[in-house]
Amino acid sequence: MRTYIETNFETILCCLINFYVLKFSMIGDLLSSVTAILLMTITLVATAVTFYLVNKSFKQQRLDDPVFESRFGELYSMFNIKKRCAVLYNFLFILRRSVTILSLVYVGKLPGFQIGILLWMCTFWAGYSASVKPHTDLILNKLEFVNEILYGVLLHITFLFTDYCNDKMARSVAGWTFVVVLLLLLLLNAFFLITTYMVKSYRK
Repeated sequence: MRTYIETNFETILCCLINFYVLKFSMIGDLLSSVTAILLMTITLVATAVTFYLVNKSFKQQRLDDPVFESRFGELYSMFNIKKRCAVLYNFLFILRRSVTILSLVYVGKLPGFQIGILLWMCTFWAGYSASVKPHTDLILNKLEFVNEILYGVLLHITFLFTDYCNDKMARSVAGWTFVVVLLLLLLLNAFFLITTYMVKSYRK
């Protein structure tokens, strides 16, 4: 299940790109097209099953059952099982990634609208992280919220790289600002991961 969650973005992206050139005339094209359709179908079914399993188990209060947890714990083990929205984190995460891919692949000619979609989802996710606090680790909740704020800043900067701005100096300043904010985001997450690893190693 963890592998499915982690590779979901790449799988959907490859499938949607292949949907642009679906052909069935030659053997190679047929194989590629059928594979793309099959993978997309599996991904959609797996996502629906993920939602059904976790949501139904939450209603039945089975999430802390040892047997169920040993089989499906990867879907919710890091989240607060007392909150439905927290338990459905992975499903919402996959949904967000899917919308992101759809906007990247099919709305490429409308960058302003594309950025608007990403900003809307970023705002939603920041509010979700702040209000629901889905992770059992409080520091991780704060980190995710800060990540979304910095990601929102990056998205606002990208407006200056569209046709709305033709000022080369403004674009240059925006580009360097983008680089600085992105580096800050990466360093913040790297610091968190290294610190977490060191603390866990020390406790062992």
